[in-house]
Amino acid sequence: MINNLTFSGGVHIDDNKQYSENAPLEMQELPKIVHIPLLQGSGVKCDPVVKKGDVVTKGQVIGSSEATFSSTVHASVSGVVLEIAEKFTTEGKKTDCITIERQEDSKDLDEYLESSNRGPVDIQELVNISKEAGIIGMGGAGFPFNVKLSGAIDNGIDSIIANGAECEPYLTSDHRLMLEYPEEVAKGVALVVDALNANAGYIAIEDNKRNAIEKMDATVSNFEKLTVASLKTKYPQGDSTRIIDAVLNRKVPVGSRSGAVNAFVSNVGTFKALHDAYYFGKPLFERIVSVTGPGVVTPKNIMARIGTTVKDLIKQCGGFNGDVTAIISGGPMSGHQIYDIDSPITKSITGIVVLTRDKVDLRGSTPCIKCGRCIQGCPSKLNPSKLYALIDREKFEDAKANHVEECIQCGACSYICPAKLELSEKMKLGINEIWTKGK
Repeated sequence: MINNLTFSGGVHIDDNKQYSENAPLEMQELPKIVHIPLLQGSGVKCDPVVKKGDVVTKGQVIGSSEATFSSTVHASVSGVVLEIAEKFTTEGKKTDCITIERQEDSKDLDEYLESSNRGPVDIQELVNISKEAGIIGMGGAGFPFNVKLSGAIDNGIDSIIANGAECEPYLTSDHRLMLEYPEEVAKGVALVVDALNANAGYIAIEDNKRNAIEKMDATVSNFEKLTVASLKTKYPQGDSTRIIDAVLNRKVPVGSRSGAVNAFVSNVGTFKALHDAYYFGKPLFERIVSVTGPGVVTPKNIMARIGTTVKDLIKQCGGFNGDVTAIISGGPMSGHQIYDIDSPITKSITGIVVLTRDKVDLRGSTPCIKCGRCIQGCPSKLNPSKLYALIDREKFEDAKANHVEECIQCGACSYICPAKLELSEKMKLGINEIWTKGK
């Protein structure tokens, strides 16, 4: 194991993991209705291959696309298709969803058996399996995993990093995954290490998850090329560029991806999903979701079916608690506020954070005091206060010249700003304007 790794910049945040970090994984109380989005993560929307009135079984393909940059969609329950209609997801995206009413008498247990007929690991086989199983990056970005694997072929990748940093406050889904499925995570990483003939695989975990570090370290002792990398707890440690910097001491060039420094990074949940698909033929139709925060009666980590509504997951946690002010999909630093609890979860939803009024800073902003804290905290080495002023005056070309497009929208600058300026939000606006005008 290697210890005390970190990157330059970033901010220290109260992690608020105590709400759910010790809550063992709980299987979902199966929902009566699911709305399964045909757009999962950042890929191309799938076309439905079923219609209203069709009877479907759990794990059956219900949406697919010939596009490479896409992720196959499967039924998460067995039942009857009620409709195919546009709905908003918990990520705030409007897309066609397949609504399935679960049949009460349907068998909904895991019947996936391990395949014993496995030869040497082949990278193209992993690409195909990932596409067919609908695997995407499960840390929040939702990048189709088959595309990431394809891009790594013949690209000189020598290091594989399983991202278990989980640096966002409140979220504990990756933490519980590593505690309860350590062997599956390790085997999934080993598959990619072998397929790409990499020199090493690292499972990178922040040091506020000491029991997960110990569990994974004991597990990887049985794998020749795998090592646990213990990271100092700091936000946004889970960003791929920052984690490569911390673990490998390599700087990803501006505008480039991890492959430019011979590295491959994906979330621990993605590697677990690859293990399930490769060894058991199980498609990705469920994931761990942390339903947490002071605004729910009993915070939990739930193995939830894709397409489940926020309302159903909160109900399983005993309902709302106190003066609920905000419901956020993903973490409070980079997630999205949920306005409709009937919206369904996707494969890339890591958690649902329910905050009460005492946990939400409702103060208005005041003028910048030129303290420079946002510059110190920015992991991309930008000047957020200067960019804020340029974008506020609609000087978008000047903002572009000052590298606003390098902003990763982590929210660290907004968090640390004593004037409570919405720095990150303003830079997102500026980037959108620049990209819109460039089309």
